[in-house]
Amino acid sequence: MRVKSIVPLNCEASIKDLNSNITSTSSFYVRNHFPSPDIGPSGWRLVVESQSANLSYTLEELNGMDQRALGATLECAGNGRVGFGKKIAGEIEWGNGAVGTAIWKGVSLRTILEKSGFSRNRLDRITEAIFVGADGSTENSTPIESKMRYARSFPIKKALDQDTIVALRMNGEPIPIDHGYPARLIVPGWYGMASVKWLNRIILTATRTPFEGYFTSTKYVYQTDRKGMPVREPVTNVRVKALITKPEAGQLFGVGEPISVEGKAWSGFGRITKVEVNLGDGWKRASLVKNDELGKYAWTAWKTDWIPRQRGKVMIRVRATDEKNNVQLEQPTMNRYQYGYNAIQHVEIQVK
Repeated sequence: MRVKSIVPLNCEASIKDLNSNITSTSSFYVRNHFPSPDIGPSGWRLVVESQSANLSYTLEELNGMDQRALGATLECAGNGRVGFGKKIAGEIEWGNGAVGTAIWKGVSLRTILEKSGFSRNRLDRITEAIFVGADGSTENSTPIESKMRYARSFPIKKALDQDTIVALRMNGEPIPIDHGYPARLIVPGWYGMASVKWLNRIILTATRTPFEGYFTSTKYVYQTDRKGMPVREPVTNVRVKALITKPEAGQLFGVGEPISVEGKAWSGFGRITKVEVNLGDGWKRASLVKNDELGKYAWTAWKTDWIPRQRGKVMIRVRATDEKNNVQLEQPTMNRYQYGYNAIQHVEIQVK
């Protein structure tokens, strides 16, 4: 792991750690905005609030509900930020390792809401769900809209997706402290900022005025300028991307030596349908390695074999296409905080 900061803890995986279909928990990237809170299971409660009622659930009660397991790739919205080529004050300079795939197991958020007495008719009146973590300020006077509390919101329709879960386990074990113990939200297909860690509060609202929390409306938005005016769009679905995990940059090979070019590709808009590799002689399709056990929210492994016939430096480039025909671009889409980097990746090797 490559540590980016100690307090709060932020670290990314090395590229070689991303070769496996399932990323080990010890190698899974960590993105924290505040120090990890020390939460004991006996005193923890998940509170569900609305205008009409406040209910709470213990960890034991959640473990007793129907459990749902799914494979999902999580990616930090800032992953690949170094590719923009310009530092942004206050933002972490992520390489390509702030991504990983794990098996998450927990309770569908829809199940929790239904057990809380929200019938379909009542849920139809709800417009938005706000998710609050236990990290940040512990002062009751600190509003959840503040930059000192981590809170995110999104439309109730997304919250009611059967695969939006309150996860209690990661890769078969209780979720580690730095990954959100005892419970975190998992929103497959969306960038990791939506999967709120240390989740302890869900607020359901029926107002037409959207939540204006710091981590919803100030950060984690694509801010661009159009005709001199700032335009802000929410960061949601993960953009299509392919990553080369083998060979590594700067690796040496001999002429005639077989080379396996491998990697992962993923998208929050649907399954990967095509990965193309360019070895200096045009784009050619790579083979997609099927792994149905991981499911539709996990990355797809890809591979192609190549035998170099001449000496010199070789630039390996890769791009992916998803089922919605989204394809990686030559250049990243610039935005203020440099989120959503998904330009075509390249790795240079040497043939001698």
